[in-house]
Amino acid sequence: MITDQVATLVDAETSKKRPRDFLGLFGLPVVVFVVILVTHVQLKGIGQLLGGVSVLTGLLFGLVVWVFQLRMTVGADPRVPAHSTLPTLIDELFANVLYSVLAGVGSTAVIVASATASDALLNKWWSAGVLAVITHFVLAMAICLKRVRSAYHQMIR
Repeated sequence: MITDQVATLVDAETSKKRPRDFLGLFGLPVVVFVVILVTHVQLKGIGQLLGGVSVLTGLLFGLVVWVFQLRMTVGADPRVPAHSTLPTLIDELFANVLYSVLAGVGSTAVIVASATASDALLNKWWSAGVLAVITHFVLAMAICLKRVRSAYHQMIR
């Protein structure tokens, strides 16, 4: 799943890796981690975070099934030209959504683990870790939205 996700982080026209996408997806959570450590932010009451991430992960899992079904039918759809990049975009969307589910499950695991550290107030290390994985999860979902937008523009051409 991870290699499939990384393979989608390329420029569609040149097929070259996009460093900006790598830095955004993997670098920004590291920046968030460091900023939270430096500013000594401490999360309080992470139950709502756990609930939100869990619900989004469940919805994304449902989306995985839907994108799989969509890919099964798009090849036989007479409205999709033979030279269209739409099937490729749907394959990339599938990889992105699968990765988002993995990021959601990972975020849920980190949040649950952090809950064992303290009942009321998380220390700065757990707070930084939780916010970093949630940032990564949100960025992974943003890539899914970007891919859907590309597929939509491919369809209206």
